[in-house]
Amino acid sequence: MQPKIEISNDPSDVEDRIRSVVVMKRIRIEEFFRDFDKLRKGRITREEFKRILACLNFRLTQVELDALCEKYVTNDPEKFFNYVAFTASINKAFTITGIDKAPETKVMAATQGDTLLARRKYLQTSGSGIDLESVLDQYKEAVKI
Repeated sequence: MQPKIEISNDPSDVEDRIRSVVVMKRIRIEEFFRDFDKLRKGRITREEFKRILACLNFRLTQVELDALCEKYVTNDPEKFFNYVAFTASINKAFTITGIDKAPETKVMAATQGDTLLARRKYLQTSGSGIDLESVLDQYKEAVKI
């Protein structure tokens, strides 16, 4: 039996949660950022970053978004979001940076633990039992989408 997982809005684990969803859904996240970066400078505005996360269906609080924006701020006066560093951090779940220079390096396969943060809303139960009707309603809505 899985231990109960508390869902919190701690800004320190935002990247881990995003990484686990990206691994679970096998999303190539950098392609979404390249669509907004026409000049390929590796930076976008904070509003574009928020829009990309909304398109990817990541529901983050304003505090969490601000924490990510502050972590990956560029050094220029406009204070853009450095998406190259962000996507490199997220993609660490898939592979090792510089593996092309060491082809014999072993890369670990994705495990259940890698996607646990993404699946935790499905694992958390309320009370003594699961309300089957609400689960079926959620499933029906997901199928419609």
